[in-house]
Amino acid sequence: TQSADAVVLAKLIEEAPPIDDQAGGFSTDPDSGTATFEIVEVLRGQDMLADEKELKAFEKELIDRFGELPVEVEDLLNSVRIKWKAIAMGLERVVMKKGKFVGYFISDQQSDFYQGPSFGKILQYVQQHPRQIQLKEKQTRNGLRLLLRFERAKSVGSILKQISDIIPQ
Repeated sequence: TQSADAVVLAKLIEEAPPIDDQAGGFSTDPDSGTATFEIVEVLRGQDMLADEKELKAFEKELIDRFGELPVEVEDLLNSVRIKWKAIAMGLERVVMKKGKFVGYFISDQQSDFYQGPSFGKILQYVQQHPRQIQLKEKQTRNGLRLLLRFERAKSVGSILKQISDIIPQ
């Protein structure tokens, strides 16, 4: 069976726009569909992508098979990394759009997470970088939620870097 991460990555790749056949060494065959389809087929052969080591091995497999990866595929791989880091940061949901990143913290306001060291690191980082990142409360249909917001989230790579600065591991 595929891991949840492999399924998420496959879905992200399937929804990605077609890859231009000018993208350095990553060509499409008009008779067999886009290169994206081929990557999905490689993904289906994966049993799991459980951690960074496995994701790097998968990335190497893609490079060996298809050559240099286009930015869109690198962004998809980095999206998996963002998901892992978001979970480590106590984020239940993340939204990346229009140059902004919004992460929704654990909805249970009584959770021990809010008293723990990870949340303390996040608070400290927010206090030290108020122009880059903010904490906000927002009323949702499920009640009051605490949000983490990056205003300058120009790319998946920049989001990954910002999150990695907060929680390096």
